[in-house]
Amino acid sequence: MHNLFLGEVLHHCRRVWGIDVAQDKQPAAPKLAQHTLEDQQKILDKIFVATCLRAEKKLVAIRKDYLSAVARFNNIVGTTSSELTKQDLASALLDWNDPKMLRLPPTLNDPAARFWLPADEPPPETSADIQATTLPSWLESPPSNFGSAAHGKLKADLWRTVATVNLVITTVRLWGAMDTSPEEQEVLQNFVHLISAVTLATRRSMTLERAASYDYHMQRYLRGLRSLFDHKLVPNHHLSLHLRPLLELFGPVHGWWAFPFERYNGILQRMNTNSRASDMPATFMRSWYMGSNIRWLMRTTEWPDEPPYGDMIKTFETAFRDRVRGTRVTDILNVVQNRQPLSFSYDPKRAVLLIQDVYESLLRCVNLKTAHLFCSAYSSSGTKNTSLPLAPSGQPVSSIEHDGIRFSAATAPGARDSYVTFRSPTGSVLAGQISQIFYHQRAENGAFVVEPFLIVRAFKSLSEDHAILNPYRRFPDLDTQLVYNEFETRPHVISLNQLVSHFAHYTYTPAGIEEECVVVRSLDRVHGPRRSFCSRTDSPFG
Repeated sequence: MHNLFLGEVLHHCRRVWGIDVAQDKQPAAPKLAQHTLEDQQKILDKIFVATCLRAEKKLVAIRKDYLSAVARFNNIVGTTSSELTKQDLASALLDWNDPKMLRLPPTLNDPAARFWLPADEPPPETSADIQATTLPSWLESPPSNFGSAAHGKLKADLWRTVATVNLVITTVRLWGAMDTSPEEQEVLQNFVHLISAVTLATRRSMTLERAASYDYHMQRYLRGLRSLFDHKLVPNHHLSLHLRPLLELFGPVHGWWAFPFERYNGILQRMNTNSRASDMPATFMRSWYMGSNIRWLMRTTEWPDEPPYGDMIKTFETAFRDRVRGTRVTDILNVVQNRQPLSFSYDPKRAVLLIQDVYESLLRCVNLKTAHLFCSAYSSSGTKNTSLPLAPSGQPVSSIEHDGIRFSAATAPGARDSYVTFRSPTGSVLAGQISQIFYHQRAENGAFVVEPFLIVRAFKSLSEDHAILNPYRRFPDLDTQLVYNEFETRPHVISLNQLVSHFAHYTYTPAGIEEECVVVRSLDRVHGPRRSFCSRTDSPFG
């Protein structure tokens, strides 16, 4: 969806927030003296006085960044004011109807060498937040120097991650708090409408209600561009208003967007033709079949359970895992993944005894999904006569793949894949971290069934008093929540079909709560937001 990622999102970041006119591209800015909050207020007051007195020379003598901010704050000029000179800005202020009604923007939160409005650029904390945010391995991390010219050109996939994950975490955290200015809240609401529309349009499932919600958010976003920024709309904005009937007619965009063609174009562009373009079709097909054959060979051959073969398989998976990195390929895998039951190899020699809490939770989990009820291996003999005991041991593993996505335990090298949202037995969705993964073997209908289970420690949800201070609560369509950075006492044991998705993990201490919390930015791209997210009433044992 280049219309949304490279059209709407990139346009907003570059043309509305001015990311492509970053501070390190303006050599004069670092040479300016730092202005304290008192200094900023004094200069703003000078502008007000000079405007009321019609003192043009005094206005022109004031720095351009302050003049531009005041003019744009009052909608005297639009977002193209960076192209105006100080004389142009001073004349615009003097030509305004009633100078005494001039509103002054609030000072910045900290001393700064350049004065700006929240609408000028994303918060400067964005780069630090990107580095502090934990993303799963399938989601390519954006550059930590985002917002500067040094990060270079970003792909549509990275714009999607930056806007729908990192900027959501940062802007809502800073501009959604209780003590923010009305302008910051309006700018945030406008950005949220854009991200809500993009997220709804690019989910892997579509309904009439979701298509209508997309259209609502997109219209509100475009109206905000005009009213808040006096921004001129471009053809991409017009095209985005025609997506609703396409979503209703053709369903999820993954079935008809142009990303697969773009990917093949990239493959063709990177191929070495040795100036023999006529041989390229045959070379392309030969390489395609070679890759398909080696994948088929590796996945269908029963390799001996010996270290050399294990190292070979691990090396192969590592080498080819880069092919499934990025949200576009992950989206494809979730659609075309083979849904046949997976088989897992259970090694009794590596099995360990499960602790009591984990075993009891496993017993409940198994009995909820099977027709044949099992009893506890620690039950009395009378109970065992009616039900078979469930084995109290399991084989620990460090990670597992589900629908083409890797999930790992917190203690494994790939701990970034351990943050997940999952369904509890009552149906609500909780956020937590995988502490362990194990294979369990049981007997059903005369055959052995091997199934993986995950031990997940759920984060504690906010108390009612603190939930009021949660800035993400105001925007349910963002599917982002705030929880305490503390685990519930008892773990949950879940099966693979209870997993919902990974989530982006970021920690900070919100004002008013004064306890470290975790921002849970859901990466679920199938289902819609869940209002029952992180309910306190859920028991790990159902």
